Amino acid sequence: MHLRIPSWATGFRVYINGTERRGQMEPGTYLRLRRLWHTGDTIRVSLPFQLRVEKALDRPDTQSIFNGPILLPALSADPAYRQFSLYKDVKLDGGLGHAITPAGGGTFTTNGHTLRPLYVGDTQAQHIYFRRHEPTVVFGTHDSGVPNRAGADGTTLLDAVWAAAPFPNHDRFIGEVRRVSIRWAEEGRLTGDERQAVMSAAIAARDDLSS
Repeated sequence: MHLRIPSWATGFRVYINGTERRGQMEPGTYLRLRRLWHTGDTIRVSLPFQLRVEKALDRPDTQSIFNGPILLPALSADPAYRQFSLYKDVKLDGGLGHAITPAGGGTFTTNGHTLRPLYVGDTQAQHIYFRRHEPTVVFGTHDSGVPNRAGADGTTLLDAVWAAAPFPNHDRFIGEVRRVSIRWAEEGRLTGDERQAVMSAAIAARDDLSS
């Protein structure tokens, strides 16, 4: 038996007759279950939903928010793109649970907007896409004042740092900020003073990121 593991299903788990099946379970692949089956055998699958963003292929700062497989448009009658900042609220686990807050009934709020599952589909205007707005390198309440510059592929310094999450502790986080900022400086995207400001903000944000 082959079970499809959805690409969004981080934390996918399988239980056979109540016993968890161990092994590598990579999102976007199939899990092969091979055994001698008997009448009455049961398979239980756990597919935890997690908040996440998906980027447009042609423009990385144009994104959509999902809860597991469920698209969450932002309610707004304004025809202009909504601009959302999320990284300032992210903790060491790297999840979006502190930046996007549950509001009941499958809805969420972020950046002053209500996010509602697309399948609800009434007559309210909604935005499937938003523009990611992370102008400076910010960790918690500590703003370095340094522009959050992007490389040729659209990846910003903050994107590169948080791609390594979750972090087991603040020291590991600092190590990643150091590694990424050194690379950015070597590629001419940070001056020495800017790199020091980024490091200082990351160090000062210890309490913000762990709470």
